[in-house]
Order: sequence, then C-alpha cells, then structure tokens
Amino acid sequence: AGSWQMENRWKAMNEVKFDGFGFAVDWMRKDLGICLEEAKKNGARLPSTAMIDQFYAQVQARVNASPESVIGGGLALLQTGDRVRIDLNKRSANMMISDDELARRRANWKPPTLVNQTPWQHLHRANVGQLATGACLDFAVTFQKVAAIHGVPRDNH
Repeated sequence: AGSWQMENRWKAMNEVKFDGFGFAVDWMRKDLGICLEEAKKNGARLPSTAMIDQFYAQVQARVNASPESVIGGGLALLQTGDRVRIDLNKRSANMMISDDELARRRANWKPPTLVNQTPWQHLHRANVGQLATGACLDFAVTFQKVAAIHGVPRDNH
C-alpha cells in the first residue's frame, strides 16, 4: 500500500521543513499506531511502518501544540519576550517563567470571542476535539466498529 503523505512530503521531511503539516501528522500517527498495535498482537513485523511512524514523530515534535491556545492551552499564556525551553527528545516546550507568574496569567486569561463566519466553522468548533486526541469529531466515537456491531452501512464509502 502506498502513502500519499510519504510520496508527496518526503522531500520536505528530509529537509526538516515541517510548516503547514498541522493535524494531518497527528492523524497519521494515530492510524500508524493502530497498525503497529495490531501487528504486535498478531506477531507481524512492520519495520517500514515503524520507521514512517518515527519520521512522523519528529515532525509532530516540531509542529504540535495541544491543548490549543483558544481553550487556554499554554500558548495562550505565552507573551512576547518570554523565554521557552524546547526539548525535542521529551517533546516538550516550557515557558521559563515563575509558577506565580504562570498562575497569574492563567487567572487573568479570558477566552477569545470567536465569530463563526460559516456553518462549517460552527460545526468544527462545536464538535472537533484537540490535536492530542486526533482532532476528530467528538461524537464519531459512537460509530467506531459500527460494521462489526451493526453490519456494513448501506452508504459506506
């Protein structure tokens, strides 16, 4: 099986250019994780899949911030001039401010007023979870394994 991501983005990954990959990376790692987990259960070895997952982990370490600032994640509290310690091995980014200052900022933080300009923005903001959980429709978990429980849906695409 081919991988659109690897066929179309391998050059950028190889050159360590990760701008704009966004949630697709988290989505791919989620799917790769499912494949690797099932392979382990079945005793199958998937070295190429594991290698691709490692590539995506490197990309993910550079582009993912969750929870997002719009719901009060760490980036919402970051201010111009703050120093940040980034540890790619631990996949962490930490503001170099005191606990008291962080608590003050958190207490004073107010969520932004968002104006939905389209019905799709409204649906997305109301129903899509954070990047850390796959940025999936929150209610979609109801339909996991639906074919195994209820049979293949009539309009299965």
